[in-house]
Amino acid sequence: MKDVIPFVEKRFRVVAAKDDRAIAGLSMGGGHTLAATNNNPGTFAYIGVFSSGPQVVDETFQKQLEAVKAGGVKFYWLGAGTTDMARERTVTLSEFVKREGFNTTYREIPGRHYWFLWRDFSCTTRRSRSCRLRSRKDLACRAGLTRPRAWPASRRRVRHSCGVSD
Repeated sequence: MKDVIPFVEKRFRVVAAKDDRAIAGLSMGGGHTLAATNNNPGTFAYIGVFSSGPQVVDETFQKQLEAVKAGGVKFYWLGAGTTDMARERTVTLSEFVKREGFNTTYREIPGRHYWFLWRDFSCTTRRSRSCRLRSRKDLACRAGLTRPRAWPASRRRVRHSCGVSD
């Protein structure tokens, strides 16, 4: 966290504020998202976990999640496939964040632990009004992943398969 966020803020045009910062991960990256947010409460306003969840929901995990909520998370997005090997852990996390009172959504679609599932979740997350993300560019800005300043003008307008343009 101490290296990545300053690196992104230096190299890309991003709003360098917690209220405009997002993190999302899929599969093992979802586990890294949980670790990053639970160990750094108050750093991200938007969290997305696709096909992942905690191995064990113990007292330590509960206290960490309470600190994340107190840190001002605006939206916690979760999703898994119906035959996803990580579905059970994602459902457990979804139920727990709902009990804790997070503004959250859990989405389940037919599919297994595979990229096409996560691509759908990524598109859905970008269009989610609850997240107030209107385009791929908004999600990238919130995640700190905007294009470098030197991106060619001819490549600025892109239409994605999910219907999102930037």
